[in-house]
Amino acid sequence: MLKFVIAFVIVLLTFMVSFFHIYTSKNAGVEYFYFSLLFAIPFFLNYKNDRAIIFFLAFIISINFIACLCFDFDFLPKSKFFEKQDYRTVKMLNILFSIASFLMDIVFIAQKDELINGLIRNTKIKDSTIEDLVKTNTELMKQQMLIHHLTEENIQEIFSLAENNSAMFFEKFQVFFPNFIPDILKINSNLIHSELYFCALMKLDFDTKKIA
Repeated sequence: MLKFVIAFVIVLLTFMVSFFHIYTSKNAGVEYFYFSLLFAIPFFLNYKNDRAIIFFLAFIISINFIACLCFDFDFLPKSKFFEKQDYRTVKMLNILFSIASFLMDIVFIAQKDELINGLIRNTKIKDSTIEDLVKTNTELMKQQMLIHHLTEENIQEIFSLAENNSAMFFEKFQVFFPNFIPDILKINSNLIHSELYFCALMKLDFDTKKIA
């Protein structure tokens, strides 16, 4: 909804610029504001998600710009307040204002890009931290297995059986961790075989994706 409101406002501003362009004639420099409007679009809209709206706005602004430059529109009223010598001053003011708004657009777009890049960097840092924690957890799990007098071959064997969904996995697991299943059953004696199998995989630090 917000993007359509923004699009409507930009279209309205475009027609207002066109009106002042016609009202003050071509010598007032109002046409420079069309470029400021074009550069305001990337700040409010997303290139990938709002492509159709961006093309529509660019088309409206371009059509108004070309029409106001090529046609006089004599049937519309013109300003009677400007003398011939005033147009130079008005044009300079319009150029200065349009450059100022253009620079503001650039600053806003730069801030928007910096914010997006900052979010991307934070996401990468968080993903990296999660990966490091997973690796650390896996190493701790292996150390725990070694404490239970398991060799590296035993560890590789039980992980391989689990990853291949072998029927021998659960039996081997109970050999390597003889106290784990009885301890689980002490907490809840109603657990069925598939649930105990799931607990065994969790003990080996298998996440939900791997288990599925």
